[in-house]
Amino acid sequence: MTRPPRNARRPQAGLALGLALALLAPAGCKAPVRKTRRDVAHEATAERDWPLAARLWRQEFEAGGPGAAEACLEAARAERGQGRPDEARELLDEGLERFAEDASLWEERGNVLDELRFRRAAEHSYTRALELEPGRPSALLERAEIRLELGLASAARKDLEACLQQGRDGSRVWVAYARALAALGEGRSAFDAYARGFEQGPVEDASLLGAAALYMGGALDPASERDRERVAAWLNIVAARAPQTTLAHYWLGLLAEERGAAAEAEAAFERALAVDPTHLPSYEHLARAAFERGDRERADQLARRALELGPDPARRKRFQAWLAD
Repeated sequence: MTRPPRNARRPQAGLALGLALALLAPAGCKAPVRKTRRDVAHEATAERDWPLAARLWRQEFEAGGPGAAEACLEAARAERGQGRPDEARELLDEGLERFAEDASLWEERGNVLDELRFRRAAEHSYTRALELEPGRPSALLERAEIRLELGLASAARKDLEACLQQGRDGSRVWVAYARALAALGEGRSAFDAYARGFEQGPVEDASLLGAAALYMGGALDPASERDRERVAAWLNIVAARAPQTTLAHYWLGLLAEERGAAAEAEAAFERALAVDPTHLPSYEHLARAAFERGDRERADQLARRALELGPDPARRKRFQAWLAD
């Protein structure tokens, strides 16, 4: 009897195997869905796997198609995510040659240029994004902050007021608005805007110090007890978070002097000197406090140390009463 060729038996075997698997499979079981490259790229972005995301989104961008502009944007963000702003800029420039009317690409280009410290060019990119999509909230805020860095406080104020009119009233918006108002000489409004911003969420130490500077510099006229309490609370946050901040300790000393809390003030000035042993204002306040409580020896010691650090004739004249004969 003649045997059939070996390969002629395979279809029947394969069919039998397929039937067996079908019988074993649970009812309603579907074949696994194959992920596309774009699906994996989205997952890599969500997981902040920037090298993989950058590679996959670049491939999507180079492949073209209706999603190429989004791919360019995501690839640029992934390049920034791994600390490569120059590569991000090259990508965006290439993308804008093909999608010159895409506001999101212009805005991301502004972000990259800001990171590269090309702030005037960044401001132009944000402006272009807003020309294409007026009122774009994120671009308004980014442009406002760039304009503050460029000294364009009045223009920044307009952008920030537009953000507030849109209902964007988070900490970042209010702090930037406060900076604009302070630069325009509106101390009271700036102080209140800072306070509003601090109520919205976490803020940087620099902002807390900026708000305190308005009070300490006399920009609030008149200032209230509530103002002083707020400033003390802000400075205490800075002192706790960054205990090496000399200015926070020194200003807390001045606030304690205002309240007549002499011991508390001296402790704050001592903390300032522990951080910066050359801080002349703290020496001066401690010398005065020692003299006023009758400790001439301590006053003399502090005054002489201050004069060693900064032999200023005007300071020496102020110190004359504190120096022992």
